Order: sequence, then C-alpha cells, then structure tokens
Amino acid sequence: MILHTLLLLKNEEQTLMLLKELAEEMSRDTWYSTQSTAWGLFAYMKYVEEYGGSGGKDSRFSFTLNGKESSEVVSAKSPFSKEVAPFGSSNTLKVENNSDAPIYVNLTLKGTPKAGDATKQEKNLAMKIEYTDLTGKAVDEKLLQQGADFMMVVRVTSNSYRAVDNVALAQMVPSGWEIRNTRLFEANFGVKE
Repeated sequence: MILHTLLLLKNEEQTLMLLKELAEEMSRDTWYSTQSTAWGLFAYMKYVEEYGGSGGKDSRFSFTLNGKESSEVVSAKSPFSKEVAPFGSSNTLKVENNSDAPIYVNLTLKGTPKAGDATKQEKNLAMKIEYTDLTGKAVDEKLLQQGADFMMVVRVTSNSYRAVDNVALAQMVPSGWEIRNTRLFEANFGVKE
C-alpha cells in the first residue's frame, strides 16, 4: 500500500527503493496471505504502468506457430494479444525476442476439460443429504421457488471404529443457489449434529 501511495505521489526515488525491497521479499520462499500478495503485485503492476517495464522502449519479437513466422512491434505500455487456431498435441510455438527490451509471454488455453473419474466410493463413510425449510420440515429441492430459503443438511457418518480427521466435503449444487454458512452467524436452526 505504501508503494502504491508513493506512486500516486510521483516519488520516483523512494518508489524504486521500496519496489526493489518488495521484489526481494516476495521472491523468498515464504508464505504470504492472499491480500499481501495481491497488494504487492498490484503495486508492482501500477509501477510498470507508470514507468514502463522496458524503460519506454518498444519490444520487437517474432513468433512461429507451426512453421508460420510473424514479426511484431509492441509499445512499452500496451500488451500484445493474439488469438490463434485451436492448439493440439502436435502444434509448436516459438517466441524470439529481437530487441533489448524484455518481453513476457503467456500462453492461455481455453476449453472444456475431460470428465474426471467421479466413481462413488464410501470407504467406511456414509453421507446423507436432506433438504428442509427453516423450521426443519422436509422439502423437495426440485420444486423450490426462486428466492426461497431452505437448508441442505448433510450428515456424514463413519462406519468404522477408527477416528476420522480432516474430512473435506464436496457437493455439487446448482449455480443459482446462494450458500450461507450458518456457523458464521451463530444461528441455531435446530439441526442436531
């Protein structure tokens, strides 16, 4: 946050010193919270937008996709983006920097992943799901009206004599359902554990 503030104040000398310190800290093999990481990367991005990562020089590069070469010139403050034909297992891509300015390449693939192995396995655990209204009366989840409040009560039972720790529960729900964790509100809906 201090780095971003120094950028807004146009204090280039202190900004550069703090940026170097931030880069050294973030390159260490240590844990940072999501918020700390986000602010560090955000401030660095704002620095690059303000002062340019290549000292204001244009970048020249060529890329070869499946043997077809193309050359490009990109200004320091605007990214270059190119959509290419679907990428398969036999495609090749080569990017070559033809200037002194650094370039950074990202290849983004879009598509639908293959279905995973969703074989049902219990392994001495049983899971039972019930849908109720807020008073605990059973409801049919297929007949719920939009905006209706209801509860999905999930009971996981161990069928073994061994202790079970650190169980992660994954359940698919329709995209229109808004999940509310009652433990965050210390609500008591009469559901017994």
